[in-house]
Amino acid sequence: MLVPHGCVVDPDWHKSPEAERYLGAALRRNQRGPWGLLERPVLSPQEAADVVSYKVFVSGRSAVGKTALVASLGGLQVPSAHHETTGIQTTSVYWPAKLRESGRPLFFKFTFWDCGGSVVKKFDHILPACIEKVDGFLLLFSFTDRASFDDLPSQISRVAEGAKNAVRIVIGTKYPLTLGAGGKSCSTHAHRHYALTFLDEGGTSDMLRVTLALSALIPVEVEALLTS
Repeated sequence: MLVPHGCVVDPDWHKSPEAERYLGAALRRNQRGPWGLLERPVLSPQEAADVVSYKVFVSGRSAVGKTALVASLGGLQVPSAHHETTGIQTTSVYWPAKLRESGRPLFFKFTFWDCGGSVVKKFDHILPACIEKVDGFLLLFSFTDRASFDDLPSQISRVAEGAKNAVRIVIGTKYPLTLGAGGKSCSTHAHRHYALTFLDEGGTSDMLRVTLALSALIPVEVEALLTS
């Protein structure tokens, strides 16, 4: 598996027998699913793992697939048609991982904040609420909408410029079966000019896509955070 730049977790650990118990605790009825505010995975006392929480804001133009991506990562039903998200919608995902240096299994709790583009423009308090104490950004564009990629610089400036220490990841959605030169240039441009981690959200298996996206969100200083 391709290891995202700066990844501090073992990207193939979820395939190991050791990971089965942790993955099982993160599943509900053998599927990833929504977690309530006070719920969390349960393990035996001997296998109890720390939980590290991150707030992630999902940003992008209208109809690029923000809600569909969050649903895919969270194991929810992906909407069959586009509907503008009203207000702020939050989705929590628990994901087990093993740190590469210490060999320590952990649960990462990612709370994704998603809101509709028109809602952000209409209400001044929406964007500040989404980016307050944020730990990471998923910056989305669609391979079928070149304008959504061209909007990335202003999007980064608008939502992520003030959060210098937050992880920033660009994800391309609606990946076509045959990627032309235009799509390839998008990924190269995002990596070279903005120093951003780039992931395409299509053309891979569900587990691989989830592993790549969630592992890339984990900052390199997570070991220091746990020992401080």
